[in-house]
Amino acid sequence: MNNLLTEYSIWFIPLCFLMGFALSYLLYRKNSPWSKKVNYSLMGVRTLLFTALFFLMLGPFVKLETQDYEKPVLVFAVDNSTSIPLVVDSVKISESLNSLDEIVEELKDEGYDIQFKNLEWDEELESAKEISFDKQQTNLHDLLEKVQNVYENRNLAGTVLLSDGIYNQGFSPEYSPYRMNIHTLAIGDTMSKADIKVKSILSNRVAYKDNKFPIVAEVENKGFENQSTKIELIHKGKVLDKKVVKFSKDEDIQQFEFLANATEKGTQHFKVRISALDEEFTAENNSKDLYIDILEGREKILLVASAPHPDIKALKSAIEKDKNLELIVWIPGMKALKPDFFDKEKFDLAILHQVPSIGGKGRDILDKIKKKNIPCWYILGSQSDFTYFQKSGTPIHLRTANRNFDKVTPSVNSNFSSFSMDEENKVLLGKLPPVNVPFGNIEVDKGSNVLLYQRVGNIVTKKPLLVVNEVQAEKSAVMLGEGLWMWRLHEYSLTQKHKAFDNLISKTVQYLSTKEDKRKFRVFTQEAEYLDSDDVHFDTEVYNDIYERVYGQTIELNIADENEQNYSYSYVNSKGSNRFTVKDLPQGIYTFTANSNLNGKTEIARGQFTVKSINLEASQTSANFNALKNISLQNNGEFHEVKDIEQLKTYLIQNKPADIIHTHEDFMEIIGLEWLLAVIVLLATMEWFTRKVQGGY
Repeated sequence: MNNLLTEYSIWFIPLCFLMGFALSYLLYRKNSPWSKKVNYSLMGVRTLLFTALFFLMLGPFVKLETQDYEKPVLVFAVDNSTSIPLVVDSVKISESLNSLDEIVEELKDEGYDIQFKNLEWDEELESAKEISFDKQQTNLHDLLEKVQNVYENRNLAGTVLLSDGIYNQGFSPEYSPYRMNIHTLAIGDTMSKADIKVKSILSNRVAYKDNKFPIVAEVENKGFENQSTKIELIHKGKVLDKKVVKFSKDEDIQQFEFLANATEKGTQHFKVRISALDEEFTAENNSKDLYIDILEGREKILLVASAPHPDIKALKSAIEKDKNLELIVWIPGMKALKPDFFDKEKFDLAILHQVPSIGGKGRDILDKIKKKNIPCWYILGSQSDFTYFQKSGTPIHLRTANRNFDKVTPSVNSNFSSFSMDEENKVLLGKLPPVNVPFGNIEVDKGSNVLLYQRVGNIVTKKPLLVVNEVQAEKSAVMLGEGLWMWRLHEYSLTQKHKAFDNLISKTVQYLSTKEDKRKFRVFTQEAEYLDSDDVHFDTEVYNDIYERVYGQTIELNIADENEQNYSYSYVNSKGSNRFTVKDLPQGIYTFTANSNLNGKTEIARGQFTVKSINLEASQTSANFNALKNISLQNNGEFHEVKDIEQLKTYLIQNKPADIIHTHEDFMEIIGLEWLLAVIVLLATMEWFTRKVQGGY
């Protein structure tokens, strides 16, 4: 619907005509050399001209209304992992995808807008037959959550999930409530297959040079009874040890222990392999790779607490997961330190939990730590002595009144740059419960980098919760709250893991305990370990003599694997683009050498990283239709096997939502219409020409 409106009252429009007529009448009421008919015509034209001009002075505009009809969107989310072709033959997969495409065309004819999405979120997918089942991990929760978020403001009729129900990454999708209807199409075979596999390898990730360390392999058997095979431990292509595996029952799990010698420093690659049996379903899961870091020494961490506290257990559990670290816990008053303790023990970091505390406990130990120039991580709480804390040269200036405390939750600072954290961990940290923090004004020193901000309700404040600081090679950190044990416990209730919490603690410890790097040329990978499906990122840092970042250098990068296969690259270190990415590296242990010419001198940086191949999809060969049923049940959807896709089509047609009508308003100023200007000029020209011809000028 279109409406004519003006900036003034619409009743001024007749007045425009009256004024135009009156002015024209005054002009043409006198005797003229032309006939009355011509005179009336010219007066009419002049009336139209005056009326149009007066009308335009009212600021007229037209309100235009248009309507768009948005069809209901139906997203087909396809699990394109390798577990499906591992069980389902290619002919059946092709037939299923062709049937799906036929159904899709019928649904389009019924008025659905169909979208295809796979685990990689490929934007180019237009039909099911274009899908390749080659993904090495399955994260169904991530796929469904992304559909939910991307189509949240659309006319989303629902999502159809085509899957075998096997997932091995991310949160469980079975009991996650999504804000959309989810229908599931099950593909695969739920029957148990005759198969043996190396289920897992149990070993420390770190061992120490010239020591022996155990490697325990778990072998799972399904379907083989009174048969035997062999299992081998392999290093650099050589069989270090082998054992006989006997299966007395048709289903069992056995453990086999090997002892390996840590003879070489660095990352070492071991493989456990079990020989295949006849009639075994697949041999793809008959081996597993293991990477062990062989070290010559560990960093020492001192954890001092004013009193027993559940935070101590949480910190201890997270730190001791890193075998590069040796942790000593001491609580003043429970055990006395020897006078020469700090002379004999060389610590790389001190963690001070509510030390010093009210009453002065721990002041002496803090003074000794400061004299030894040991980096400190302060964790404040209800027993902390804030006054003495302020005198310790910390990066936080805290002004509190009456020792009041507040409850806040963490919010990750997206601009934090001292070390990296993956996005999944950042999301988890934002879901953790509140901790107690001192209430008051907080100021942060220069050189500080806030990792976590305090969030009150849904409002993220500028007050820090966890901050790290580095000034003149002296590092420190402050955590302004106690109750870390609840974070670790809550994360486990969400994910059955402690990954985000342990990663936060270990990376903070690593940052604080690492000595300052004085090199002017640095090339390093973001992670020490990658999967073979990951891209490997190399970061480059170049400094001048006063340690300012400089750019524009050409970097020559050479990567070599265990078999001395070399990969050479060249790139320019430029501002805003100091990261170089290498794709598609196969599994193995890699060393790299980077060199560049700085002021006529060749600078060299070296490093090492590992690429792992984890065949998660072959670890489970039976489809999990119960998981798909649970997903549909939780999200108001239908469950069908792919052979019954016609039933799902019928349901979708019968329950098709109506189109959503979107009304758009637009306003067009009439004075901007070029054709109207042309009409006005034409009328004025006609009047002038007629008067000229009739002798009026």
